[in-house]
Amino acid sequence: MSLATRVTMGTVHGIAMLGVGLALIYIRAAMTNAVFDIFGSLCALLLVAASLLFSAMLDWIYAAGIAPHHRTELKWYLLLSAVSGAGALFFAVAPSASIRLLCCFIAAHSLLLAVAKLRLARHWKRTIREKIVVTLLGCITACFAVVLVAIANGNARNAIAVLAAYVIFVGMQVLLYMVWLYRANIVPAASPAH
Repeated sequence: MSLATRVTMGTVHGIAMLGVGLALIYIRAAMTNAVFDIFGSLCALLLVAASLLFSAMLDWIYAAGIAPHHRTELKWYLLLSAVSGAGALFFAVAPSASIRLLCCFIAAHSLLLAVAKLRLARHWKRTIREKIVVTLLGCITACFAVVLVAIANGNARNAIAVLAAYVIFVGMQVLLYMVWLYRANIVPAASPAH
């Protein structure tokens, strides 16, 4: 897969995540009585499930670009995206799906992502500034996991607000990574040689 294709797909993914987050904020604001709470929770479940499924599909496409000598990382990456896809299907069709279960699922998912980011920051052969940024993103992701578990038993409006914040955070991370990928590969190649 070419770099331009990867950056384009990632940018679409990041913008879609921002859109989902903003839609969740709107849904939360519309939840003003019991009837709207039910429909709002259902819409939030379906929206996050669609987002998870979209992310899982893109992860499998991205996996084609991972170098073969990173087999262990590739297995874990594919496993996490398969679990995301399975969770998306569960939340889309299971009658027992709820905002509480969704918060717990997203918390577990974000905790695994936080561990992966912290591990990457520790082993990455990049600048210290890039390692600090990845470590900071990993710590923020871990904090979201804790908050999602804590809010899971609360009311649905507050849980949807935290889910919206997390989805927006993920979208911004994806866009940040696409900017970094573009700058790391395109901008240096375009610089004139002296």
